[in-house]
Amino acid sequence: MRKTVKIKKIASHSINHRFIVNDKFFDEPVIVEVKFDKIIFTHPTIDYQGPYYNPSKNEKYNSYVFFVINDYLQEGEFPIDMDESDEDHIVIYFEDKIEEK
Repeated sequence: MRKTVKIKKIASHSINHRFIVNDKFFDEPVIVEVKFDKIIFTHPTIDYQGPYYNPSKNEKYNSYVFFVINDYLQEGEFPIDMDESDEDHIVIYFEDKIEEK
């Protein structure tokens, strides 16, 4: 199964976005860093003091779900960049959006 991140607005006028991810990396809390062209997900360290997210396991769909408020997120499904990602962080690029059929 191809590992992807799905991003969808909760409502058309909302800046609240639902993330659906099918990777075990999200079994632990994550920090979400939104850049101009990509999103970087990392795990917080023991001494980390900033905001982070606790994804919920969705057993029915075998995925993890969490919500992020951000003006700059793009909706769609994005593959996890396996060349840039490792056990410490996961990267998706907006330009790699999977086109709907």
